[in-house]
Amino acid sequence: MLILTLAEKGGESKDLTFDKTEIRVGRVRDNDIVLPKGNVSKHHCRLLLQNGQLLVEDLGSTNGTYVNGRKIAEATSISTSDKVFVGDFAIRVTGGVRAAEPQLGSTPPPYAPSTAEAGSLSTALPRRAPPPPPPPRPGALYGGDEGSGPKPSRGSKAHVPAPPPPPPPRRESKTIPVVAAEPLPAPPLPTEISLDDDDALSSPAPRLNLPPLRPPVPVPTPTPSPSPDEPLTTPRGTPPAQLTREPERAAPPPPPAPPAFPPPAAPSAAPAQAGGDYPPWLVRLLDSEDATAAFFSGTQSVEVERNGRREAGVVASADLASLPDHLRRLAARGVPRPEPDASVIDTTLADGTRITALFPPLCDRLRASIRRPNVGHKTLDEMVTDGGLSAEMQQVLEACVSTRQNLLVAGDRASCDLLLGTLAWSLDRVARVVVLAETITPPASASAWLKLPVAARVPDLVAAAVALRPDYVVADAAASMLLGDLLRECARGQNGALTALIARSSNDALYRLRVMGATYGSSSTPNDLLGSSLDVLVHAVTLTDGSIRIMEIAEPTLGSAGELRAETLLAWQSKGKGKGRFIATRTPSRLAGKLEAGGVNISDTVLQR
Repeated sequence: MLILTLAEKGGESKDLTFDKTEIRVGRVRDNDIVLPKGNVSKHHCRLLLQNGQLLVEDLGSTNGTYVNGRKIAEATSISTSDKVFVGDFAIRVTGGVRAAEPQLGSTPPPYAPSTAEAGSLSTALPRRAPPPPPPPRPGALYGGDEGSGPKPSRGSKAHVPAPPPPPPPRRESKTIPVVAAEPLPAPPLPTEISLDDDDALSSPAPRLNLPPLRPPVPVPTPTPSPSPDEPLTTPRGTPPAQLTREPERAAPPPPPAPPAFPPPAAPSAAPAQAGGDYPPWLVRLLDSEDATAAFFSGTQSVEVERNGRREAGVVASADLASLPDHLRRLAARGVPRPEPDASVIDTTLADGTRITALFPPLCDRLRASIRRPNVGHKTLDEMVTDGGLSAEMQQVLEACVSTRQNLLVAGDRASCDLLLGTLAWSLDRVARVVVLAETITPPASASAWLKLPVAARVPDLVAAAVALRPDYVVADAAASMLLGDLLRECARGQNGALTALIARSSNDALYRLRVMGATYGSSSTPNDLLGSSLDVLVHAVTLTDGSIRIMEIAEPTLGSAGELRAETLLAWQSKGKGKGRFIATRTPSRLAGKLEAGGVNISDTVLQR
């Protein structure tokens, strides 16, 4: 049994009891803990109880999940002394979690009768010694005010303390200016926040896990040569050999020029990204509500993409003036790595962020875009609720993924990326997955997932990836040049391929595969190879409101004349003006038999055998 205490900022706390090993937290009703606030994602995070230890894992939320004031990037172990931040809510574990075992050979900590809570601000600040008592005033028998303290009894002589010794005579000294050294930067405040403080709850949590800034490199100040008309400067007690002369209005030395390429960051538990090179204004722009990409035209125009639509963004002109330097600094960490003075940049960072930029004189002014990975993907349940697909389509897609069918998503770029990301994130975290995609980043808890750089265009990349015997291979539309190699590997026995191709329909996707020469070098005919490589075709489109809808689920079939076409199994039947319904065509198919062989039975009303 797991006992949690839930507290909202400015509200009362309540205890929750669960008899399960996985607890999901989010905004919609299918979660175990429902937090109806705008800064809580639909599926925000989850708590996992394993071997008596409790883990908290973020599920790709917009605002992130924090443990004791620190944003987590992977599954993190917590105990009863920790608190979890989800939006405006704080979750504390009060029972059901085993305490951390001490290490062998370690000594127990000393007993502290009144220590502050771990992680609070009071434990991070040093305690100051109490101030000394004020000196006694003349004429007072005790250190307090007149009339305070005990008085001598009548007839007794009052004890008058001896007068204090006279202060030492002051030596004559000149008022000499002192050359002040450059002030050292103040140490950063601790990032732990006391969760019992209402003021701490009201402070907005950071949205990106940025590494701390590097301390500035001290610049040695040159010592000017003394001149007879300049005053000597020395603090009290300085020997004569250390006397220096202050230069007359000496200008500070210029700061050192930044290196052309920043040194590689040290490995850490945070996601592999160039977080230290993101300027604060760009962090706020990319981390705003529902933002998927940012587009720049020169140093004046900024647009932010939200739900498939672009809208004007607001950035100060002084910040935009430094954009070219930030783009080159970020691109130096990507794959492929561009030249320092390249006119074209098209690279992908380790965290999946794609940077594209065109510089003058190739164009009239700077044109750039920064696109974030894994932004806006939904679950299949949410897509059913939003009307993006039917419950029968969801059943077929989940069955295809669980039985490792080879699936191709066709549609526009936005729908392909979103639907493929949804299918990829529905995979088991313990499965062996090879990701050949720019828009998909492995979850933090998926230790067996391997992401390979698509932009590198390494020969035999797909063959090497398949040689690792993965359970699934995921390739997005950016890896379309690798589809030919991937389909050949599927024809040789690789299952669980989830791919995407930009096309207008399922039949158009088959035609484009033939035109692209996906089957060159094979002894089979193109139609036979495509028919044996693919099991399912899914066509999706992006609607005017930015959401996506699955128009059809089909399978490739060979006609009597040997032609290859997509046979529709489930489809959206439009009735005009955005209205319609999902239907099952009841067309006999091989897919139902494949799913049944994999251990999943689909009703004849959904798929006809």
